[in-house]
Amino acid sequence: MSSELLHLLASNDVPNDQQVVAIRQFLAENHEEGDSMLAYKAVLSPVRRTPAELLAEIFSHVSAQRGVRTHVGTYMIDAPPWRLGHICRTWRNAALSSPRIW
Repeated sequence: MSSELLHLLASNDVPNDQQVVAIRQFLAENHEEGDSMLAYKAVLSPVRRTPAELLAEIFSHVSAQRGVRTHVGTYMIDAPPWRLGHICRTWRNAALSSPRIW
């Protein structure tokens, strides 16, 4: 595995098309179910590739519930823009660049 692909395991960066192909090929050639295989599958997760515009739209719906205790998965969201921005760098950038949610 190249260092470029290994970097994706330690970050929330979105894989480019070439990296997606390389990871899928790696997964197809290695059928074991170890932690590293699960990590590579996570890199291909659709939520990781969700466009910032769609995240902003989702965040606006959560933020519209201000004053109402909202659950997002297992998390209690008291102040949506701040809490959502703590998930990962991609979500933080989407939250900060979305004036509608503030």
